[in-house]
Parts: sequence; structure tokens; C-alpha cells
Amino acid sequence: MKRQYSFPEGHWDWIVELTHHHAVRAGNLVFTGEQVDLDPQGNVRNIGDLASQCRNSMRYMERLFDDLGVDFADLVRLIAYYVGTAEDEARLMSQLAETIGPEVRPVISMINMPEL
Repeated sequence: MKRQYSFPEGHWDWIVELTHHHAVRAGNLVFTGEQVDLDPQGNVRNIGDLASQCRNSMRYMERLFDDLGVDFADLVRLIAYYVGTAEDEARLMSQLAETIGPEVRPVISMINMPEL
């Protein structure tokens, strides 16, 4: 099966050199790796600002989708790892719903980590 890989110009990168890509399309399926609020050199951006980190991570996701010819309307499952409170989770869910759009109803798993 033919595969199409995505690692857009200017996308965040790891601080160590890897052969990994951020996303791959195989037929009608698209798989993405974690998207985080890092700069192209691998530095964490917006420390302590969960809303900005979420917004920027979803922008990275959108760039991958664009690169592979899909969009949020095609999203089936999203796993969001975060550090925060129950109130933070509610705000993140609201922000994700706004970003993804009201017509899309993917499965979303919110996983609160003690630290990342």
C-alpha cells in the first residue's frame, strides 16, 4: 500500500534527530503522532498557558491534515494529554470542540497526567 508522509516545513521538531514523521496516510487512513507546542528547534513554547498550547498543537494538527488532504471533518479519534485541574479539562474540551467544529463528533479521550 502506498504511503504519504507529512513533516511540513517549519513544523516542530525533536531536539534529537529522528527518522519519524508527524503523520502518515495509508489509503484512506491517516495516523498522526503527538502534536505539542514546541518550536522547530524542539523548545517548549507557552509554558503554563494550557489554552495557547492547545491552540498551537491543534494548528500543527491542521497543518498535517492539510498536507495529507484531510481536515477536522475526517477526525474520528483524538487523545489529549494535559496537566491540570477538572476546570482545565472542561476548558480544553470546549476549546477542542470550537477548533474541531460542531458538525464533527470524534471520540475524545482526555488524559490528565501528573506531569509531562
